[in-house]
Amino acid sequence: MVRLLLAGLTALFIAVPALAQKVQLQVIHNSADPAAALVDVYVNGERALQDFAFRSATEFLEFEPGVALNIALAPSGSMSVEAAIKTFTVTLPAGRYVGIVNGVVAADGFAANPGELPITLELFAQAGVPESAAAGFVNVMVFHGATDAPAVDVYAGDTRAIEALPYGSFSSVLPLPASIYQIGVAAAGSESILARYLADVSGLAGQTVTIVASGFLVPGDNKNGPAFGLFAATSTGGPMIELPLIPDLTGIRLQIIHNAADPAAALVDVYVNGFKLLDDFAFRTATPFVELPAGVAYQVAIAPASSDTVTDALATFDYDLEPGTYIIVANGVLNRDGFASNADPNAAPITFDLYPIANARTQAAQSGNVDVLVFHGATDAPAVDILAGEARLLENVSYGKASNYLEVPAGEYILGVAPTGGAPIALFRADLVEAAGAAVTVLASGFLNPEANKEGPAFGLFAALPAGGPLRALEAVQASVTSFDAIPGGVTAVPNPSAGVARLDYVQPVNGTATVNVYDVTGNIVYTTTVDAAEGATSLTLPLNGLPLGNYRARVVTGNYVASTPVVIVR
Repeated sequence: MVRLLLAGLTALFIAVPALAQKVQLQVIHNSADPAAALVDVYVNGERALQDFAFRSATEFLEFEPGVALNIALAPSGSMSVEAAIKTFTVTLPAGRYVGIVNGVVAADGFAANPGELPITLELFAQAGVPESAAAGFVNVMVFHGATDAPAVDVYAGDTRAIEALPYGSFSSVLPLPASIYQIGVAAAGSESILARYLADVSGLAGQTVTIVASGFLVPGDNKNGPAFGLFAATSTGGPMIELPLIPDLTGIRLQIIHNAADPAAALVDVYVNGFKLLDDFAFRTATPFVELPAGVAYQVAIAPASSDTVTDALATFDYDLEPGTYIIVANGVLNRDGFASNADPNAAPITFDLYPIANARTQAAQSGNVDVLVFHGATDAPAVDILAGEARLLENVSYGKASNYLEVPAGEYILGVAPTGGAPIALFRADLVEAAGAAVTVLASGFLNPEANKEGPAFGLFAALPAGGPLRALEAVQASVTSFDAIPGGVTAVPNPSAGVARLDYVQPVNGTATVNVYDVTGNIVYTTTVDAAEGATSLTLPLNGLPLGNYRARVVTGNYVASTPVVIVR
């Protein structure tokens, strides 16, 4: 689409006599904001590009120097420049330029830049771009366009070619022999390369290539936008070329879960080899599984929220991980004073620590099942058994320890937590219907006695999914309820999707009270009601028009019967 519309863009520019000096400009779309995945581009009020895609580039376009250009970006499918979300005004002298559209439309919902640089949408221009390279060489220029990444060093092979490049900046032009290179990325000043990419420029002799750091280091903190990578734009434009991550250095998949209930650690920053990986990482939140190179020594540092550098770290941990899949749980209290001790002689110390769990899973071993790992993260709780009905699924799990995986059919379960060998002290409903095929980590979280632990969060069971995000609370249920049967025929929402008012249809199995709870994607109850229902066909109204758009789940419980259904709210 970009190439088909280049003629229209060129036609907007004033014709230039053949011998006159010209402005040559290439525009690269590198805004990773999902809201800007496709944009229309207007120049001086006229639409020049339609559906200009993220990670695409134009050719070098020629126009007259000294002419003011109002370059406006509008949502895809816009009708006029009046729909613009951002306008840039540039007046360029004669020369050759690369202009990169980068940043996010609005900063809300996106991670801040670790260097406190602005991340809102901007046009970054670099002058003096060579038209060609010497025979047998390629001119390479690097642009840092990852809003949530700190300043970086860039390596060509084992040579540090670029030092301390901050977000929104171009490097100088590097003339390199046309060949195949390993491009490494490291936190500025660090000797540990976090990732290497393969750059094959052997067929681009004579050209100038722009390599762009693109996407988000932590998509889950950035509206699940595209993941970080290196992409190359050539002078001919079109979709940018993704540089592949070098496969022989990958081999570690890692998820980090924040389960430290100390109120002083409610928000922390996480550094890896001096590189701020997570900013304001919240209690009861998990990262997605991320790919890391194997064969690298990792130093993980935990610092107070909104820290400036890794030197602010509260605790530092060193790891040399073998290839594999890991979960690391951050747990414990920063200072034991004011917190209850754990009486279990087999419990880990309650001071803050990172607990790596090897052989983690991102999916179930068998389709239709859910694989459940349980981690005991309640510092003041004794060793516990986990029960399903009368069956003890896990026995004698001490604080700081993880179970083996339980492989269970997808369904709804009532999980009991009991002191080892004792009766349940708490029951929780685990809805694993929609988790079929996934692996889930269930964490005992918070304090049994908040009053003895600086009024920290209360005990509960919370689930972390491989995609990360806020942990999902398992609903606490009355101790008298130990098992449920499915409501025959289930429950249906009509219409679905709905504009906010839906009807639940089901067959009431017995005369009695029906409780309806509606949960958001984090497991929190956002609507509840209780009605008296007679046996037989039943309809209940859900007035949900005050809730934000998105995905929810409605559950009907009546007696010892239960059924649930997804509900989608649209406008």
